[in-house]
Amino acid sequence: MPDLNNKDPYIKYKINGEEKIFVFDTQISKSGFENPIAVCENFCRLFGVPEVTLYIPGKEPIEYKKK
Repeated sequence: MPDLNNKDPYIKYKINGEEKIFVFDTQISKSGFENPIAVCENFCRLFGVPEVTLYIPGKEPIEYKKK
C-alpha cells in the first residue's frame, strides 16, 4: 500500500468528475521529480486530463492546469 502521508510522491486528478490518485514508484523514478512542472505536463498529456495536483514529500503541493 502506498504511503500517501510522507514517502511516495503522488498526483490527484479527476476523470469524469471522479477524483483519482496515481502513486509514483520511487524505486523506479527517484530523480524524476527534479522538474515537477514537467512531471505534471507529461501526466496531463498522457492521461488526457486538464489539471492535476502533484504531492512530493517535504514540499508544497503543486497545482497545474494545462494551457
